[in-house]
Formats: sequence, structure tokens, C-alpha cells
Amino acid sequence: MITIDIHTEKDVALARMHANQLAKQMGLDTLACAEVSLAVSEICSNVIKHAQRGGCELSLSNQDKILEVKISDQGPGIANIALAMQEGFSSNKNSLGLGLEVAERSMDSFHIRSIPQQGTTVLMQKFKPLTADEIQYGIISLSDENYQFNGDAYFIKEFDGDKVLLGIIDGLGQGYQASLYSSAVKKTLEQNYRQPLDKLIVLCDDFLKEKNMDGSVAVSLLLLQSQKMQFCGIGDTHCYYQTAKDIQALFQVEGTIGLHQFPSLKLIEKELSSDSCFILCTDGIKTQINFDGIDWTQNPQQIAHNIFNDYHKTYGDVSILVCKYYV
Repeated sequence: MITIDIHTEKDVALARMHANQLAKQMGLDTLACAEVSLAVSEICSNVIKHAQRGGCELSLSNQDKILEVKISDQGPGIANIALAMQEGFSSNKNSLGLGLEVAERSMDSFHIRSIPQQGTTVLMQKFKPLTADEIQYGIISLSDENYQFNGDAYFIKEFDGDKVLLGIIDGLGQGYQASLYSSAVKKTLEQNYRQPLDKLIVLCDDFLKEKNMDGSVAVSLLLLQSQKMQFCGIGDTHCYYQTAKDIQALFQVEGTIGLHQFPSLKLIEKELSSDSCFILCTDGIKTQINFDGIDWTQNPQQIAHNIFNDYHKTYGDVSILVCKYYV
């Protein structure tokens, strides 16, 4: 761990330099290194502006796959964190107020703890992306040709340097309202991606009901990590798991989230074989797919295009997410 006292602009520059060095050490590209440097610089500068003094701790974890940053002070604190996170806000008339918002956009994980008159702590993380030798994606997501808005959505979140959460989301119906439902679920996934899959789906259900959105959503969620997978789904989205031996449909319960009585969910866990392939589809893709006719040696985008061309319905939104995962 590298610890730096933050009191002057020179200290900010020192923290920025060490953060950049650690980012390079973990193998991040030039852009990601610049994002880390920017985030650390912005938050450390806020310490000087608003608290005069504080500290910055930098470290690598999970075999150099996670860069962790902790910046704290004993200043006046932030009375309204949600307001402070808004672009352009600042309690300091000499500041543009972009520091927190810029830092959040630059990092993969961002959290603030603040107590008025006691101080503020900002916790940030940057994850090493999975490489093409570890994972590859193919994606198609199109609206019904009679509607401007797509009621489907997909979700990909790589985190901790060795995990990825995949999701396919289908809002009830088509058009603008359906897109609102799927977007709301996607936002909930983005904010809670570390939760267990069944808990994630419950959170999405709670959110739609609390907001009285009067709509429902089908969703399939797949978590890949090391040599195992977890799956949980509800509704008429569908997911398939292909190995060297066979291909199988992953079970999901009947029902939807957000509108009807919520059923009991089933969380599926499996050990992964090498070179696995997953196909997640909304109901715009027929369920009667001839998997024997698929060339599994193709890249995921080609597989997605072939499935779309052969099995998409003549109406409705359609989405396919194909993932090849090399354990």
C-alpha cells in the first residue's frame, strides 16, 4: 500500500503519479491509466479545496487485477451527496464542481461516505478488463421495425478483474413504454451488480413496483467467475449453455417482474468446462433453434448474426447476446 498525505498541490501530483504507475503495473491501457490519474487528481484536489488536508491510500489486490483508492479528510463533510454528485454543483464558488462526477465516470466503482463536520471518505476501484483470450462477446439488439424505441436491453459488467455479469432484458410490449421498463431494470443492475442474482431480480421487481411503472419485464442473468457459473431468470427470455459435449437450455421460472405476483426464483450453479459458449435471447428469437447447424468455431458476433438471420420472428424487438468464455 502507498500512503500519501494530501496538503499541497505537490501532494496531489505525487498521488496522481503513483496512481498512474500502479495502473500501468496492472496492465491497463493508456486511456484507463489517464482515467485513474484524473480521478485521483480530482478527489485529492477537492480535499485541498474543501478540507485543507487529508490522505490518499493506493493499493493493488486480487493478483493485481483491482486498483483500490481511498481518499479521506476530516473536513466539513458533504451535506447532500446526491446534489454534490450533480455535474456543475459546488459549494466552493472558485470550483466548477465537476470533480466528483468526473471521478465517478473515470472509475469502475465509486462510493462516498460523509458525515457533516467530521469528514469525507471516497472509495474508488479500477478493474483490469478481461482479455479476448478470456472472453468474447457478440451482440444484436434491434427494435420492432414499427417502433422507434427498443423495448429490449442487454447488460455486460466486468468487475474484479475476473468476473462478468451478463443480462438480457425484455420490456413488456414494444415502443417507448417497454424501453422505460427495460432501462429501469438495467439501471438497477448497474447500481447493484455485486448482489446475488436472485436478490438482483427481486431488487428490479421492487424498483418497478415502487415507481408504479405499471409494466413488466422478463430477464435472464448470468454470472461467470473463474471455473463456475450462476444463472437466474424469469419470463420468456431464454439462455443456452454450450460445451464440447452438448448444449442445454438453462431453466428460468414463469412470470415477470414488476407487475404480477412474484414467483419463487431458482438459482442455478454449474462448474464450467473449458471453452464454454452462452447464448442469451429475448422472445424475438424463436426457441426452436437447431444448434447442430451452428458453427461454434465462429466468433460470437458471427454466431449472433447467424442466429438472428435464421431464427428471428417477423415482429417484435429482438436481442441476442453471445458470449464465449475461456476458463
